[in-house]
Amino acid sequence: EMKKVLEKCGYLLANAHSLMIFPEGGRSRTGRVDRENYTYGVGRFISAFPESRVLCLYLRGERQESYGNIPKWGERFYVAVEPLAVERGASAGLRENRALAGQVIEKLAMMEEKYFASRGQ
Repeated sequence: EMKKVLEKCGYLLANAHSLMIFPEGGRSRTGRVDRENYTYGVGRFISAFPESRVLCLYLRGERQESYGNIPKWGERFYVAVEPLAVERGASAGLRENRALAGQVIEKLAMMEEKYFASRGQ
């Protein structure tokens, strides 16, 4: 399955399309970016397509206090977008995937910290 997905993504990238990937691999039960429990899929993707660029997007409902399934009616959203300069190490395979995914998650967590700091929390 993963091989098929990577092939499709490769085709799209080769034809000048953009992709959106949700790197967490699941929903945090706290409503915050989970720096410990995330999947390596986005790292595998970055490893497979080293020429790709990463743009992190942090999106949060302004009245979101914790975990939830759907936004509250009439919810307004906070959006931040920042590029990520991926640092490639000497590792390979699963270790490389974990390290690359960790960079994405860490960037999102820092963006989240900025969000809460701007609100005095």
